[in-house]
Amino acid sequence: IGDMSMDYKQEQGTIRLENSLTSLIGGYNFLEFYRGQYFRFYNGIDLANGLRLDIRGEYEKRESLENKTDFNLFDKSARASDMQQWGAMPKHHSARLSLGLSFNPRAYYRMEGERKRYVRTDWPTFSLNYTGGFPLGDATSDFHRMEARIRQSFKSSMLSMNSSNVFRLSLIHF
Repeated sequence: IGDMSMDYKQEQGTIRLENSLTSLIGGYNFLEFYRGQYFRFYNGIDLANGLRLDIRGEYEKRESLENKTDFNLFDKSARASDMQQWGAMPKHHSARLSLGLSFNPRAYYRMEGERKRYVRTDWPTFSLNYTGGFPLGDATSDFHRMEARIRQSFKSSMLSMNSSNVFRLSLIHF
């Protein structure tokens, strides 16, 4: 259960220090915030060695926040951000459920008490993830998304290939 201000672009968003500098110097403010009051749950379980099931759920009340200022050091003309040009996201509720199944063949692990801790593998991890938004209660999001991923880590780098598809899209805010 929580109440946070979050960036619309989430993980793909702008680094906050970089945004502060570009806002102060040139008047470019790329961050857009919304307020999210939420209830979340998560559970993950190893079905077999290397086979994992993850379940996540979330119900969230969202509303746009006014986070803009036109003050900057050099250029006195204010610039509209993407969200200001498109208009703010309407207040809405979101109900989402995510299911993930991942498989890592020949995964090495160590037992720490009664917990299994994976330590290394020489094989790629194959995963299939589903996320759906459901019109539940006051929630208005209605979408289904599937993602397949193959990920391999090496000593000096990581290789990852993704494929995703959104289907039956009725209403999605992000």
